Amino acid sequence: MAHEFGHAVQGRSGILASKNWLRSEAPSNSASLQIARRNETQADCLAGIFVRSVSRSLGLQQADVAAIEDGFASGGDDVVTGKKGIEGTTAWPGPGATGARPD
Repeated sequence: MAHEFGHAVQGRSGILASKNWLRSEAPSNSASLQIARRNETQADCLAGIFVRSVSRSLGLQQADVAAIEDGFASGGDDVVTGKKGIEGTTAWPGPGATGARPD
């Protein structure tokens, strides 16, 4: 749900419209897919911000945070590609939640 909140923020801020235009103008399928991946990782970062903003009111504990991180990992690039880091989905929710840059 938090990831979809990230997309809602993107939609209301004009980011999704820009993404759609950039993808339509991309010089190759590879470039288009890179734009799509960046959009998804940004939504993950925004999801981290959302979770951080509601964590106290929801009474989240550290174990809950670990479960949320596992959820991001199971549905993200890390599982599909085996890659970790900035292009991996798990790299972005944490910075959104803490305000730090991903490694």
